[in-house]
Amino acid sequence: MRVDPEDFSYEVFEDIIEDQSITYLASVSETGELFGCGSVAGGSSAIPTQEKASAFLWDVTKQEVVWTGEPIPGSRHYQRAIRDKNGLLFGISDRGFYVFDPIRREVVKTGEMPVKRLRFPVLSDTPVGPRGLIYGVGDDAVFAYDPETMKVTVVARHQSLATTHGFLVTSDGVLVYGSKTQLWKWKLQ
Repeated sequence: MRVDPEDFSYEVFEDIIEDQSITYLASVSETGELFGCGSVAGGSSAIPTQEKASAFLWDVTKQEVVWTGEPIPGSRHYQRAIRDKNGLLFGISDRGFYVFDPIRREVVKTGEMPVKRLRFPVLSDTPVGPRGLIYGVGDDAVFAYDPETMKVTVVARHQSLATTHGFLVTSDGVLVYGSKTQLWKWKLQ
């Protein structure tokens, strides 16, 4: 959906990736496109009709999909993708992580995640600190993607992270998250 902030009129674009939910969008401002993450996992009562999920690029001006692909072949769910400080997209699927160049439209790296069960919202919204780390939470751990090495590593563990639902990382590297009935705050850098 596209909303006009002046008058709140809107336009809906339906089923742009056949029978897939769109789980996340990231801006590719250099090309006037959005990178989209798809899912065929279904919902509370939905029965999936597709076997594999897709990622896509949506041209905002043309209002059409201009590229589709599978950053990690066989994935059923692309969860989130964040632009790193180099302009590449770091994304996660149900089969691992990928680094995608949206300008060249190609995957430059894939790998396994150091955690199994990811916590909502999967990744921090923006890169943090001079190295531009992208943080996430999974299992009982905080992990970070480093755009310089293109590796994902666990940077901290704590039992409270195992019950996290909802977190954010501030621009100065503080992780704030809810765990059961408590609000936690950690300085990561």
